[in-house]
Amino acid sequence: MAKKILTIAVCAYNMEEYLEQALESCLIEEHDKLEVLIMNDGSTDRTEEIAKKYCNEYPDTFVLINKENGGWGSNLNEAVKLAKGKYFKEMDADDWFETYNLQKLVNILETQDIEVVLTNHRYCYPDRVVDNVPKWSKYRGSDMNLNDADCFYFPIWDAAFLTNIVREHYKNLPKHTLYTDNLFILYLLPYIKTVKFVDFVVYNYRLGRDGQSVNISSLKKHYKELVYVLKLAFDFCEKLDKEKMNKHVNEKLTSTYVIFAGYLLKVGDMKDAEIKKYFVKLEKKLKRDFNEIYKQTNKRKKLFLLRITNYAAFGFVVKFIKKTGKGI
Repeated sequence: MAKKILTIAVCAYNMEEYLEQALESCLIEEHDKLEVLIMNDGSTDRTEEIAKKYCNEYPDTFVLINKENGGWGSNLNEAVKLAKGKYFKEMDADDWFETYNLQKLVNILETQDIEVVLTNHRYCYPDRVVDNVPKWSKYRGSDMNLNDADCFYFPIWDAAFLTNIVREHYKNLPKHTLYTDNLFILYLLPYIKTVKFVDFVVYNYRLGRDGQSVNISSLKKHYKELVYVLKLAFDFCEKLDKEKMNKHVNEKLTSTYVIFAGYLLKVGDMKDAEIKKYFVKLEKKLKRDFNEIYKQTNKRKKLFLLRITNYAAFGFVVKFIKKTGKGI
């Protein structure tokens, strides 16, 4: 059996419509160098049946893990423990890889000991495809000490992490909680020292599907989980010493706060008083404990307007965001 270069954790809950495309995209030329953990999160549809088909046909590559439903974070908690690959990568079961480029990535990982290797992704809407332009574009093709990079923002689906680093510093993610991919990255960032920037697309991120966590109906249903994830992020960063609370951890906390604050404002028409209460509480926490980030986010005009009006403009900002569809 070939040495496993990359473990891919495929998080799947009732994904019969999309799972076959996701698994098929893992069949690179040297697929025996992959370990694909299909994390069946208590599905009630044909997810298990489809997974078994691939496990039977390619037993050296695909492994089915049946577990009780616990949400995305619980899948990662289990997959990190089981991973045999030199590197670790996550894929949601409704997304898929560029197979040819996944093989190129495995070829790179086989010769590396860099802690994080970043590739690119594209956004796949029902009617169009948009290639992402990463913030780190100027570093494309570079191997770097992270201290020398002035930007390092990335989503989880762009990263292949050295498995030993993940295991050493992993903190269990909460069950039945959306948006925890931000915590997965944040928990590792203080300990990452080396990075390789590879400028080709590996990941296809599907957007526009009903039920996605960033869909407005899901945001309305799960907005308290946004607040909870931010609280966990604050708690983690408060305990870091000055060296570990570096510019990249600051960047991740800042970007997460801005995105989540925008999500809260998007659903503010649901229960204005309640969401405003959560929002203002988070703002006070940010100002008190992370004042530099608070000042930096004043550059966001809608946040600045809310703050200078002592949040009296909350309703106006919520209506404006809903009308324009823009964030903060």
